Amino acid sequence: MNDITEYKAAFTLFDKENKGLITVSDTKKLIRSLGQNFSEKELNDIVHVFHKDQHRKGVELHEFLDLMAKYRQSQDNNDSLLVSFKYFDKEDSGKINYNEFSHTLSTLNEKLSLEEIKLLDDYCHVSNGQFEYADLLNAMLDIK
Repeated sequence: MNDITEYKAAFTLFDKENKGLITVSDTKKLIRSLGQNFSEKELNDIVHVFHKDQHRKGVELHEFLDLMAKYRQSQDNNDSLLVSFKYFDKEDSGKINYNEFSHTLSTLNEKLSLEEIKLLDDYCHVSNGQFEYADLLNAMLDIK
């Protein structure tokens, strides 16, 4: 079963009146039922757009599918970032060698300047030449 089929089937379970519409509250429950582990604040941010229109009766299927597609794309990008960091984590310790990482960033196609690399220091707490890349990853995701 592909994602769209799964999302449609799940939406139908919440669309009790068969109108192609579910409440914003049910939308939050539906997102959680699909295994998305958002905090209440994150869910409120996600469905905020549906609260803007006071005349809105709920969330339509196509809007829900659009919402999930945006989340999916964002999640795929996040997963790609994590894979990129794990490339440097040869011992699967959650830590990366700072010098190797900064050297790579300065020699890639889109080279970072020394000033840009020094910005890493704000997010990477280096200890014994290594840093926990989860801190940098979280900072990058917060900036997006």
